[in-house]
Amino acid sequence: MYPSLSDSARVLVLFLNRFALYKVAIVRDESSSSSDYFFRKLQTEADANQVEIAQNIIFDPSDPDIRELLASQFSGTSFHMAAICLTPENTDVFFSYLRSVASVDLDRFVWIIMELSFTNNSKLMSNLPTGSVAIQPAIPDTPKNLAKYALRTIAPIVKELKTEQLQSNSKFRMTSCVGESPNPTFGAKLYRKILNSTGEYDSNGFRLHGPYTVFNLIDVNKRKEWRRQGLITSSNDIDSFQLNSIVWPGNNYFLPQHKVDTRNVRVVLKSTKPFVDKTNQFVNDDGVHDRHECEQVGIACLQVNTSVPEILARYLDNTLSGAEEQCCFGLTIDLLKRLARDMNLKYVAFLNAEKNVGRYVNGTGWEGMVGNILRGSADIAAGATSITPEREVSIIN
Repeated sequence: MYPSLSDSARVLVLFLNRFALYKVAIVRDESSSSSDYFFRKLQTEADANQVEIAQNIIFDPSDPDIRELLASQFSGTSFHMAAICLTPENTDVFFSYLRSVASVDLDRFVWIIMELSFTNNSKLMSNLPTGSVAIQPAIPDTPKNLAKYALRTIAPIVKELKTEQLQSNSKFRMTSCVGESPNPTFGAKLYRKILNSTGEYDSNGFRLHGPYTVFNLIDVNKRKEWRRQGLITSSNDIDSFQLNSIVWPGNNYFLPQHKVDTRNVRVVLKSTKPFVDKTNQFVNDDGVHDRHECEQVGIACLQVNTSVPEILARYLDNTLSGAEEQCCFGLTIDLLKRLARDMNLKYVAFLNAEKNVGRYVNGTGWEGMVGNILRGSADIAAGATSITPEREVSIIN
């Protein structure tokens, strides 16, 4: 029931795609056949899913220049995630070295602890960053749990087969577990059903598309412990992810790259009560919009009369006058303000000129909020929207 290395590589890439982590560093022990094989499989999966392996780091604790090497690779990097494929002992040494490098902020990264590196040993966990994530094969870890797993798997199958035997008035016979006779024996049926219930296997007997448990390292009463957060399977089914909220490094519910990147984003809105509404009641006696008063209930937003990208960009950059400033408020605005605060984002918001979510017009293309996104005039579309196949395909592509 143990998974193949290709299956583990696929699950890792699925996890990266799920959280939009498109640049990753791999930290592994000195080259070995299994390490090299896993890396090749990971590279194949990454290439097929637009994930870039930005660094392939071979960690050798005996290298006298290892601290300088880590400092150069983890200071001011373009990637925000590292998958650790070391022994538990080397994992502990790796993080102790990183902690000794002043220029490396561990909370800037998502740390994925792969199956080889996973441990419950408190001493070896002491240097692991809180918020690390472990992806582990969901297999029994002790003989007792293995026995429980086997009984839970076999008992309902035996019950089902016995019921079939009774309903068909045939005798209950236990014979060989193999065979391809037209009327399979109880043993042969049992064998096939067990195989079907426990998943697919490759030619070497390793499991394919099996479940993986996701753990999250958290602080509990001044000690670190792994908390189970859900399951992943390596299939592409819609149910392949069953996860609770993950606490990332820095005790944050948002990914580290969002926490450290302060950037201006453009948000397009569509006025639909109670999600987004607008008012100009905060204009003072001099005809000037009072932003401070507006921000007590909502956000300042621009009412534009065009979707031409070049003109719209000038409105948003305050290099062109003519757009009327409004105060936008509502359920979507409350959510947007909370996200901007937690993710440390600066933004400018505007109301879509066509006043619709998105409609395709022959000869001119998409209008509405979808058009603003596709033409690069907006980074985020917020409001009461519905997903249609046409909108989904256009935005994804």
